[in-house]
Amino acid sequence: MAAMILGLWLWAFVHFVPSMAPGIKADWKAKLGVGGYVASFSLLIVLSIVLIVLGWRSMEPITLYTLPPFVRHISMAMILLAFVLIVTGRYPSRIAQRVRHPMLIGFKIWAVAHLLVNGDTRSVLLFGSLLIWSIVNVISINRRDGKSPPDAQPLSLPLDIGLMIMSVIVYACVAVYAHPWLSGVALM
Repeated sequence: MAAMILGLWLWAFVHFVPSMAPGIKADWKAKLGVGGYVASFSLLIVLSIVLIVLGWRSMEPITLYTLPPFVRHISMAMILLAFVLIVTGRYPSRIAQRVRHPMLIGFKIWAVAHLLVNGDTRSVLLFGSLLIWSIVNVISINRRDGKSPPDAQPLSLPLDIGLMIMSVIVYACVAVYAHPWLSGVALM
């Protein structure tokens, strides 16, 4: 459990630096350069994920609640929507043009979907913490940048469709390969 909590704190801290502590980000970039900043940021995020996974696997889950089985289908649809928002939010897509924080909204949907189908202690700790993190991050970014979506020239329609297809492929790969490996829980 300690490893998961440490991983969650590291994840939150590193992600909060750009939105809540731009001075720390500027110092970080000044000391390491842009490439060093990106590399160290990425390394810290990978380390946080490793700690979270190790903590997850070391915890014995205790069931707190169970929702009806049909909720699983709703959850899977929500996660697909989350992947679409996360993938298309990285590019100047039509979704990114109309939705403020598509990646963080996708992350919130992903966390809620997991909370719907996983009512055990480790899931509530993990996905509840990440849901709270994403909400706080949206609030801090809105305070810093304002609430309107960025003005971005959208990609062509074929590229938007390609992003949607890529979202579905990433979703399928995560569901079939990554999820069982990371969490020990097979979805298919």
